[in-house]
Amino acid sequence: GIKELPKPIPAMIWYPYSYSEEFPRVGSAGRSATGGPVFRQGDFPESDKRFPAYYEGKWLIAEFMRGWIMSVSMDEQYNFVSMEPFLPGENFSSAIDMQFSPDGDLYVLEYGSAWFRGNDNAQVKQIRYNGGNRIPIAMVSADKFAGAVPLTVQLSSEGSTDYDNDPLTFSWSLSSANGFSEELEGTNPQISLEEPGVYMVELTVSDDKGNFNKQSLEIVAGNEPPQVDIVLDEVNRSFFFANSSLSYEVIVNDEEDGDTRSGDIDPASVAINFDYAPESFDLIEIAQNHKASDDWVELSSGKVMIGKSDCLSCHREDVQSIGPSYLTIAQTYGDDDATRELLSKRIINGSVGIWGEHAMSAHPGISEEDAGKMVDYILSLDKKRQSVKPIPLKGTYVAKVPSRESGRGGYLLRAAYQDKGGQGSKPLFGEKIIALRNPVVNAESFDFGSGTQLLTTPGRSFNVVEDGGYVGLANLDFTGISTIEVNAEAPLRNGAAGGVIEVRLDSPEGQMVGSTGQIEAVDIDFRAELEKLREAWEQGGRKGPRPGFRTVRELFQPKYEIPVSGIEGFHDVYFVIKNPGTKPGQILLQLNTFTFKPAKPFL
Repeated sequence: GIKELPKPIPAMIWYPYSYSEEFPRVGSAGRSATGGPVFRQGDFPESDKRFPAYYEGKWLIAEFMRGWIMSVSMDEQYNFVSMEPFLPGENFSSAIDMQFSPDGDLYVLEYGSAWFRGNDNAQVKQIRYNGGNRIPIAMVSADKFAGAVPLTVQLSSEGSTDYDNDPLTFSWSLSSANGFSEELEGTNPQISLEEPGVYMVELTVSDDKGNFNKQSLEIVAGNEPPQVDIVLDEVNRSFFFANSSLSYEVIVNDEEDGDTRSGDIDPASVAINFDYAPESFDLIEIAQNHKASDDWVELSSGKVMIGKSDCLSCHREDVQSIGPSYLTIAQTYGDDDATRELLSKRIINGSVGIWGEHAMSAHPGISEEDAGKMVDYILSLDKKRQSVKPIPLKGTYVAKVPSRESGRGGYLLRAAYQDKGGQGSKPLFGEKIIALRNPVVNAESFDFGSGTQLLTTPGRSFNVVEDGGYVGLANLDFTGISTIEVNAEAPLRNGAAGGVIEVRLDSPEGQMVGSTGQIEAVDIDFRAELEKLREAWEQGGRKGPRPGFRTVRELFQPKYEIPVSGIEGFHDVYFVIKNPGTKPGQILLQLNTFTFKPAKPFL
């Protein structure tokens, strides 16, 4: 045997399950590093599809459990210099291998969610660099997607573009199973449909280099879509206030089926969901992109946390993998506080021998509160324990915050109805969603902005850096709102100039409805305060999420109340920061949150 072992070689990159001080970019979760290729341009034929010289000599590495690929820079002795995310907007689910093809494309093999079985989401991704002429982007829309015949539809190619600014041509193809066929040219043609049926409209956008792209949509002729509305009585239609009472009525009108008020439409055929949405969900996006089915997406922060962790590498929702399915766990355990505490501790501390020989890794970075949310979601999968009463078409609903949730989320009010079809045409779906956002709005989530700056190192801060700079929020209901509390500061340590915050309606120069006085520069040692909070958190048994800069700012950043009572209806609202004495590039104010407060509770 070998008596003299070779000298150990230290690892180039190393990291624990939790946060790594040496390599903070790698994140935290399970660990399963996967090597990859070093890119050399000379290995591939010269072409505009070969990776650029920027990646020369860089090593691509993947993390099976954490879903990323990193590009690692090395010196001449192959020592680590730095790393950066490769395609950070792409999630590489269980990447187990990757290599370049002879022509320079990168292929990534994704194993999928479950171990030792054929996975539906196992796949090979092809990544090709395009340094030459790019294909156009085709965008197709219409002013209506359904209606009784005769049906006139205005088509639009608005949004179609070419990143190389090549001249574009637009051609349209219309077809239906009823025998209809027509070809059209132009950017925005109008069509008239005389016969009932389902019509496919396909737009082809071509550039002068021979590249083209297509997009299509479906139009249903012969059936007017149902109109669904949620009428709220004397409540704010923009914001959710915890434990507020919502007096509402759901109204459905359909040309062929009748309406709910007359009794022609059975109330049981109308789907109504009023759901709390944790802060990780974008309520406005959900409301603007209505679903085309009667299935309601379950809004669970626990489900989101599971998706962001390494849990799905060993568990699936309804199929056994290395570990039991979540459904099996839900059906095995009871629904009581003791069980929830037990399962939460197993997530944090790990376990072995409970569901077989495989051990479950510990997750020390997950707080008890977050582990409890994950357990809540898992146990909710057992439908037998659910006894949710249907929501009537009309009544009063109390919008409560579920247990374990922070209260920083909002509410989604949704009503939907699928009609019975008409004139030989297929049934159509109508839906209404009202997004009630949290009254505490992060300044970074603005809809309009000018003269702003976002810094993420060493701590995250959002600043206004121009006299007259502003952030704006779109289409807010001021019903019942009496005060806006602005959480902001002029950090003395950054040489901030300070300034006055003006609240204006509908434009940065619009009607001024309130303002702060001059906000002077102050010096708050947020890092020292954060260290105190984290020390108390660790000594107190890690209750709740780990304190961050957001927690500190909520506690210590100055707050300024601006009276805004008497405003009616919906308006865009602008927060304009003024200080004529500001120097070029100087920070005026650091903005954190805007809190919209009612004069009295909506009870």
